[in-house]
Amino acid sequence: MLIYLDDFIFHLQSVGGISVYWKSVISEMSKSKAIDFKVLTNKINPCSVKEISSKQLSEYRYPFFLSRILLKKLQPKSIFHSSYLRISLQKNIANVVTIHDLAAEMGHVKGIRAAVKKWLQKIAIKRADGIICVSEETKKNLLIYYPDAFSKKICVIHHGCSDTLFPLEGIQKVNNKIIFVGRRSHYKNFQICIDIIEKLPQYNLVVISNEKFYKTEWKTYKSKFGNRIQHFENISTDELNYHYNTAHCLIYPSKYEGFGLPVLEAMKTGCPVVCSDIPCLREIAEDGAIFIRDYENPDAFVNEILSLNHLQKRTEMIKKGIKRARKFSWANHLISMTQFYSIVHHSKFGESASNY
Repeated sequence: MLIYLDDFIFHLQSVGGISVYWKSVISEMSKSKAIDFKVLTNKINPCSVKEISSKQLSEYRYPFFLSRILLKKLQPKSIFHSSYLRISLQKNIANVVTIHDLAAEMGHVKGIRAAVKKWLQKIAIKRADGIICVSEETKKNLLIYYPDAFSKKICVIHHGCSDTLFPLEGIQKVNNKIIFVGRRSHYKNFQICIDIIEKLPQYNLVVISNEKFYKTEWKTYKSKFGNRIQHFENISTDELNYHYNTAHCLIYPSKYEGFGLPVLEAMKTGCPVVCSDIPCLREIAEDGAIFIRDYENPDAFVNEILSLNHLQKRTEMIKKGIKRARKFSWANHLISMTQFYSIVHHSKFGESASNY
């Protein structure tokens, strides 16, 4: 059985949760000699995943703005799994789609981009033969907003976490450094981070995000906090690992998540996590994080951040976080994914899949 992936997400974002997910999928699949797969790549902007060989690339020449709707003819009875809400119109192809969140449907994001995403997601779900949800919470919300999806093959497969993130030996912790990782807009509730460092004048905030600050916004923050607030973008995995390892904690006050990858990353490196008490983060972190039920209240975060100054509490949270993070790997993710491909293939074509 041949599996087609694509590199569409890399044209939409250079970094971000979904691109990290997809690069990890392709990289892990490239390690297996038992999986027959190709990556559809636009020759104008070819796939940049280093691990993939030229034999595993299938090029096309459509301009980017046409490549969402135009797809080259694929081998019959193969699987097509898009990186971001594309589908094949071939009747003899099984489409698999990954649903990362229902933020647009739930009203957590608004505007034209949210409307377009909701429209694309609706089409992809309708055409899909198999649906992968990144968490049980995402699956629950999927079935609320798209009840027709009950008739589809649905599988929950959690993200893995990169082996390039790990505790560093002999590293010096910066006791007054708290970090925030990821996008800041909409439901991410970033203002709480600003309120926290305002209430904790002895602490600094490091923001690791490829979402730029508005000039006026950044000017206001620098005027108010000076060097107590720093922003890093487009950093390497090694640099990200360093920031996790040297931080007092990660704060993650999000109002909604489809998965919440930074929480998992922080736990894996031994960085304590203080995050909002929402279903998805409970599902991912379990007892490996400190949860804030009143996540609109900065004082609630402040109290728990200060509690990590107690060695016993800090050591306990680090151990629990590392233990929980060990359950997430891209190798296990690939096993679950290929098993699901086989189920979808058999359901669509009524025959056993081979080449696994």
